[in-house]
Amino acid sequence: MSFAGEIVAVLVELDSLRRRDPDALARREEILATKAELVERIRADQGLSAADQP
Repeated sequence: MSFAGEIVAVLVELDSLRRRDPDALARREEILATKAELVERIRADQGLSAADQP
């Protein structure tokens, strides 16, 4: 899956979580960990580090 595809998949999962979908809630930790990983990848691609966070 492409990087953009991964982001879309996570956003869909986060939307399901927001809607309190029982299946999404069961995968909450996985979804949040994946989101954090994607944020770090985006920061790395932009030359930022966790210390550069607002």
